[in-house]
Amino acid sequence: MKIQNGSERQFNLDHLYELAAGDQGFIREMIEFYLSQVPGVIREMRQLRESKEWRELGEVAHKAKSSFKFMGMLQLTEDARGLEEICRHPQPDEGTIGTLVASIETLTAISSEELRVELSKS
Repeated sequence: MKIQNGSERQFNLDHLYELAAGDQGFIREMIEFYLSQVPGVIREMRQLRESKEWRELGEVAHKAKSSFKFMGMLQLTEDARGLEEICRHPQPDEGTIGTLVASIETLTAISSEELRVELSKS
């Protein structure tokens, strides 16, 4: 299996390839692990937003940010960073939070589908 990177995609696996040193099994495992974790992260973000638990939402965004960065998902990394920062404010802007959570939800759905397609080619 060789996952191709494309500039139009939501991910760039160069960092993962560097860490894997050519181990395709490791790359596949990391992608599958990411795909298995994303739905729960999104569900948790949605629930925390709805219950207005900003500090906890910021913590989830912080953890997700690391995964997004590892998978070369630059826009998702930035959105998670922004969400983490805004959730630190004493009275965060709920509209901005909603926009960022929606963006993260949309982009993770797109990137997850792109990764699934790439995995199915192998």
